[in-house]
This record gives sequence, structure tokens and C-alpha cells, in this order.
Amino acid sequence: MKVGKTFAFAQMDELLQHKGALKKEAIVNEFDLTEDQFHRYIGDLKYYFVTFHPECELVYDKKNDCYKIVSPR
Repeated sequence: MKVGKTFAFAQMDELLQHKGALKKEAIVNEFDLTEDQFHRYIGDLKYYFVTFHPECELVYDKKNDCYKIVSPR
């Protein structure tokens, strides 16, 4: 389904908060995003976490091929 940035961003944040991870392919397919859009939204999410949730960090987990929230060490 084609959606705007605000809706996609909110859904990505909700997935991260409730499930702890998200996969690029699932988000790109579900919201009909380009890879560039997805990576811009991930950049915005990283900034969002730095600003509003400094106790958390959004990182890419290469082993599991997903983005997830971790607590900095």
C-alpha cells in the first residue's frame, strides 16, 4: 500500500518499539517504498532515537539482516 512518509515512519517506529526489529524487505514491500526512501527513513529514525531516546540506539544487525534497537554499552 502506498503511504506517506509520516505513516511509514510511525509504523516503522511502532514495529521497532513492540517487536524490537524490522526487515528492510518487509517495509519496502508493505509500504511500496524505494530503497532510497527506506534508507532516508532509517536515517530519520536514527536521529529520532538520538534526540528522544538517547538510552537506545538503532543499529543494523548484519547476522539477522534487520534493524533493531539496542542499549549502548
